[in-house]
Amino acid sequence: MNQEKLMEFQMMEQQLQQLNQNLQNLEAQRSDLMINMDNLDKFKEIKVGNKILFPVANGIFAEAELKNNSSFRVNVGNGVVVGKTVDEAKTLIEEQVSEINKYLDETVNYQQQIYQRMHELEQDLKKEQE
Repeated sequence: MNQEKLMEFQMMEQQLQQLNQNLQNLEAQRSDLMINMDNLDKFKEIKVGNKILFPVANGIFAEAELKNNSSFRVNVGNGVVVGKTVDEAKTLIEEQVSEINKYLDETVNYQQQIYQRMHELEQDLKKEQE
């Protein structure tokens, strides 16, 4: 019985490491999305006709002239691109942030359950050693 509990404890430690990595990834994604929302607000302030740089690839930019600062083309999946206003694009990002927040909450709750079970196992193992 002692060996089984020890193995379960070790498996839970590994699960916690994975959960912590998942939490870091979710936090990074949420941070990126928040930056994107801020950038959308700033984009509205750029005057039509101004020259801008837009990313073509990582670290590679093209110079362009802004012809419209009130709408975007948004990829909605399967190669389909639709026009969205800045506010509609922000709403899409807000929905993504909401989904990430949901996953964060679920992950933290699961993490707490694992901590609780690990605490129980640790107490059981200590009792068995006495």
